[in-house]
Amino acid sequence: MKYTHSLAAILCGSLLFTGLGHAATAPQIKLRKQTGYIETLIDLTPEGVKLEAAYTAMLESLREDLKKQIPVIDDAKKAALMASLQAELGSQKELAGLDKSLRNSRVREDQYNSLVEKLRSTPGWITEAEKKLKAAQALPDSDPKKAKAVEQATKNLENLNKNLIKLPNDVAKAKAAFDNAAADQAALMKSLEAANQASAKVKAETKKLLGTFGVEPLLSSDQLDAKLIKFVVLKEGQPRFLAQYAQQSPEKKKRLDDLLADTALMREMLLADGAHWGKYGEAMDIYHAIQQASTKAKEGVLHRLAIAVCLEHAVPMASRPRDGVIVMIDPIKRYLSMEKAYLAGEYEPAFKDFSIWELRMVCDGDEPDEAYDWAREMMRTYRPDLIALDFNDLRYTQVVDAEIQYTSAFVPEDKPELLFMQNVLANGGICGRRAFFGRFVLKAFGIPAIERPEPGHATLAQWTPDGWMTILGGDWGGRARVDYYGSDMHFVLAAQARENATEFVKVKRAQWIGQVMNEPVIFGMRDEKNPPQFWYALAAAVQDGIADGKKPHVKNPFKKPAPTQEASAAERAVTVDGSGVITIPAVATKIPADNVAFAAWGSHPAVIFMPSHLGGMQLHYSRYGGSQVLEYTLEAPKAGKYELISRMASSRWDMSFLVSANGSAPVSLAIPYKMGLWETSKPIVIDLKAGTNVLTFARPEDMRKGVAIKDFTLKPIP
Repeated sequence: MKYTHSLAAILCGSLLFTGLGHAATAPQIKLRKQTGYIETLIDLTPEGVKLEAAYTAMLESLREDLKKQIPVIDDAKKAALMASLQAELGSQKELAGLDKSLRNSRVREDQYNSLVEKLRSTPGWITEAEKKLKAAQALPDSDPKKAKAVEQATKNLENLNKNLIKLPNDVAKAKAAFDNAAADQAALMKSLEAANQASAKVKAETKKLLGTFGVEPLLSSDQLDAKLIKFVVLKEGQPRFLAQYAQQSPEKKKRLDDLLADTALMREMLLADGAHWGKYGEAMDIYHAIQQASTKAKEGVLHRLAIAVCLEHAVPMASRPRDGVIVMIDPIKRYLSMEKAYLAGEYEPAFKDFSIWELRMVCDGDEPDEAYDWAREMMRTYRPDLIALDFNDLRYTQVVDAEIQYTSAFVPEDKPELLFMQNVLANGGICGRRAFFGRFVLKAFGIPAIERPEPGHATLAQWTPDGWMTILGGDWGGRARVDYYGSDMHFVLAAQARENATEFVKVKRAQWIGQVMNEPVIFGMRDEKNPPQFWYALAAAVQDGIADGKKPHVKNPFKKPAPTQEASAAERAVTVDGSGVITIPAVATKIPADNVAFAAWGSHPAVIFMPSHLGGMQLHYSRYGGSQVLEYTLEAPKAGKYELISRMASSRWDMSFLVSANGSAPVSLAIPYKMGLWETSKPIVIDLKAGTNVLTFARPEDMRKGVAIKDFTLKPIP
């Protein structure tokens, strides 16, 4: 039988797993998560039977040879190590709890200040709501929209008045909580200091115990590396499946033989956690094809990227369906697409320094390559301010809270002809869709990101210069999981230890020896029902020692909104050319006095000025903007009718502004839709008088998404 692709598994979202993990023994079926890829046993040819026997003999010969050189540790010492590591785990959990309590106490001030700002702004919002209610009540009874407008305005006013009554008490409670937290901090600090001392003592005992095993010279030396590395590749690849690959052609057999003779390349692969499901032959096919396709893939970050792609895509991946069509991701095109983006300077500057392991978490996205190209252009067009943030303010990923509505109500409006992520931007979503979008945008800019599901909840984690940070979920160390690693703490401790590449090799050597000893692959002590055996426990102890003193990076629970910037007089200047065409920069208006909109996860500015990738400035009218009115004053050279157009970028297709000139009846201006990219609106006709005119752009109540605006153009109609 040949490889097959289970489309039903993708379409139904139902994924069955058999024989997962590097410790699996000759599974008959493998299914890679989110790809629908199924591998089944292929009948071996006579040559394949010989190859399987040869690979098996090679594997067992290496095992016997290595066992002779690996020290035997008695059971009492093994038990002592497990007891010491359990004690460490207890102290780590106590420290994490105290640290979290201390951080929670420190956010009380932010909560208090947020409510104070809300109390200050609410009277102004009530005044605006009263005006809207009067305007709605003044509509003629014949207007079919009057009843709904009055109902909405009344409800909004009632809610604001209720909040105003409630807010002083909320502020008082928040102030009391802040005062109490400040008082508790001294006690928490004292408890934290004591817990740190106790933790240091337990870790010292573990370190002392490690010294009695006599394994430090073994883990520090590369003496056994050639044999260990070859053994692990054969074991993970499994002789049956390696033979299945090699029997296909002399070229494939040679490719696998070349790998087994190349200790340096195998070492790079294993340090990055190896090929998916041990598909080293298929990985070599991809690696060879990339080397043929690009002369730049032979050194530096692009060589590391080539290895990352070949490891990550050794098992085929399917992209998300578009218009009902599922396409397998071409790993060569994936590499070339990423190479092009990197050379064009479109990735985060840190990309050039990422390891193969980190690059695997960039190249593994399940969107088509064109989607990542779109994401970068969309962010540069629609929300360049979020690119300009620093990572502590959730650079790139603040787009999730800023733009992805937390609702599934509009998901049925997804358009099949759009990319999946374009639909998420337009229609929002809960949990999974928001986490998917966050990971997607990070990968689009070359930032490593992973799934980190919690029970009943989708979250993610991302690389930052200060360490890996969790997003949309709880802190590290809860019940979240990371694929391949198990507990999320196993992953983050590995990430921290990997920062010291020289020392981290010791961790991998202990794990490789664990494979020689047929231990199950378990990366730490956090999976309490499945504790590791000795060599993997030893690897965890060495890893924790390398990462000692490093704390997982923690996101700011009160994220700073993207700051609005001042526009210079030149950037605000309205111009008139020789033909009487008037150009109005979008920033030639005033930032509203009350420019704060509140959402469940913090405050957001309603109107933002920001530098534009087109040059000059642009304006963003936030989806939290309510009914703010943009007002522009201009001088028209002559009276008459003018054709009004605007350069805009919107995230949804059914939005409009109400445009009024000098208080006249408003005209609807349809906001163009090009998936968050710049597009020129269809013209509308506006009457201007000679001299000074005032144009207003009002947002309808039901406009639930944001829009970026570069400028407006008024062209006289002959």
